[in-house]
Amino acid sequence: VTVKATGEVTPLYLTEPSFISAGGTDSIMYHNVYPGFVETPDGERQVLTQSAGGEYPDPAYYVVRLADGITEPMILLPGESVEPSDAAYRFDEPIYYPAIRVKTTPILVYALLYVSFVLLTLGLSMCFFVPTGAVAADGRGYTIVSKKWETELRERFRTTA
Repeated sequence: VTVKATGEVTPLYLTEPSFISAGGTDSIMYHNVYPGFVETPDGERQVLTQSAGGEYPDPAYYVVRLADGITEPMILLPGESVEPSDAAYRFDEPIYYPAIRVKTTPILVYALLYVSFVLLTLGLSMCFFVPTGAVAADGRGYTIVSKKWETELRERFRTTA
């Protein structure tokens, strides 16, 4: 999109029907890009909705120009543009991105993932399956005790208190 008033150029990557306006009264409604087109004997273009193998050999854009209160459906080829009063809308070659992307992850990330999993499992098992501990202070110093020594701890404090 090139705004005529400022000369500012803004690239847009459209993946779904979109309403495009440079802020003026005229705009473009982008509908879709189709894999091909045919010309009728009258010289009009008609889009092909399917192609062999999912390729786009002759891409054609279906847009609607909204200017001066008039809607005008148009089929544009890559490189063609529409110029309402406020901006120029040029449609370039479509960019194709496959639905499946292959991504590689460094082996160090997997190593860190496995180490963190082991540490998390160890921490959770200690939390749920190891008896809780306590620190007891008496005249002889500090002692780490567990819950099963609770009765012994009570007896020790009774004798010192």
